[in-house]
Amino acid sequence: MSKLELYDIQGNVGEYVQDSWEPSWYGRFQNQLAIDPLCPSTADSRCVIRGGYWRYNASNSRSAYRYGGIPTSRGPEVGFRAALSVEAVKQLLTQKSSKKPNPAIAPFDAKQAREHQEAWAKHFGVPVEYTNSIGMKFVLIPPGEFMMGSTSDEIEETMTLARGNKAWEEKTLSQSPQHKVILSQPFYLGVCEVTQKNYESIMGRNPSHFSATGGGKNAVVGVDTANYPVESVHWNDAVEYCVRLSMKEGFRPCYDRKGDEFALRLGNGYRLP
Repeated sequence: MSKLELYDIQGNVGEYVQDSWEPSWYGRFQNQLAIDPLCPSTADSRCVIRGGYWRYNASNSRSAYRYGGIPTSRGPEVGFRAALSVEAVKQLLTQKSSKKPNPAIAPFDAKQAREHQEAWAKHFGVPVEYTNSIGMKFVLIPPGEFMMGSTSDEIEETMTLARGNKAWEEKTLSQSPQHKVILSQPFYLGVCEVTQKNYESIMGRNPSHFSATGGGKNAVVGVDTANYPVESVHWNDAVEYCVRLSMKEGFRPCYDRKGDEFALRLGNGYRLP
């Protein structure tokens, strides 16, 4: 059995197996296949020992050689080997692979960021970078922690520049307090903003101000704006783009539309960050 990398199947020590001892049990397989044969046990069943042991001759040290032993007896001539189901191994491997890498806790430099991305990409069996069907590039953002918002000093400095502008003051104060943000799940994020080319390929139009047909066309004369960010879109436009792109690629959209309103729902497609 060395071809299967099994050793000491014959001789060495006899081995306990799962079957119960019934001398004539094999007779039933004379005219039928023995598919996963297992002799059932009873209250007074003896256990089967196979393969012979170190004192046996060659004839009695074959895998076919078997005899019954008392389940509560023991001796230096009988041992056993363990078996394990494929499903159990799959479970163990899954548990092993589910050991998650460390989260990306800011601050970290570019090298450390890449290491986090590569570790989580390997964990999930996905690439660090992904390009979709219309050429949009995405990069894996691993789970992690960072500080969001502005410090008191930063708020104070910005407020001195507001000069009584209520709207600006409100926006500045909204940056406090500084707080820790924990991202528990990885996700892909577009490497750059959605471009005019990306948007037009899905929506069939280019609403951008800075385009050949936009209000600011004089500022971009002779310039190919295909890879410029699409702008002059409202939130619903952005969401509609995500829905249409999701459907194009066979994903479940992350938004439900009711008239002019969209509601976030459980989906696996594109969405706003």
